[in-house]
Amino acid sequence: MDWIPDSTEIVYNAHTPGEPIEETVPADGDTPAHIDRVTRCTLCGRETNRETLEVLPGHEHAYSATFTWSEDGTMATAVVACSGCDAVSSILSTEITREAQADGSILCTATMTYDGETFTETKTVQPGESGDPGLPPPVKPTGFRCSMCKLNDAYKGKGFIGLIVSLVHTFVHLAAQIGAR
Repeated sequence: MDWIPDSTEIVYNAHTPGEPIEETVPADGDTPAHIDRVTRCTLCGRETNRETLEVLPGHEHAYSATFTWSEDGTMATAVVACSGCDAVSSILSTEITREAQADGSILCTATMTYDGETFTETKTVQPGESGDPGLPPPVKPTGFRCSMCKLNDAYKGKGFIGLIVSLVHTFVHLAAQIGAR
């Protein structure tokens, strides 16, 4: 059949519009969600007409965070979700601080920020609980030791007065150094 060309292209000069359907278009960047009436060609499926019927009201996310802690309180992750829609973040890392309490427990605080909003949750653990090494015992000051003249424990056990005297002692050394210049 020599009369058939190697490539045949059929060109439609006109579309045959089908029945219009309504599509909900989700919000995208600065474009709010809206409902469009769309008509497509019954022959090729291309869109032949689109008109916006209704702009849907905006949605302001109301996020909440769900924290998951390690048993010893040294690590935590958070999942953030909006209560008004299906927006869910992936698992996010958190910043952990640990603080010894007067009763010997450790107060662990997890903090994370998502979309400009900060979420915080606390957990209290006991030292040694679940393999937690705890915090080192607080160091009680035993006195004053001057790093310049090596005066040691000169004001031991004097409390607030000892602290003031030790500060004055340090300032005397600093004044002497400034005056020597």
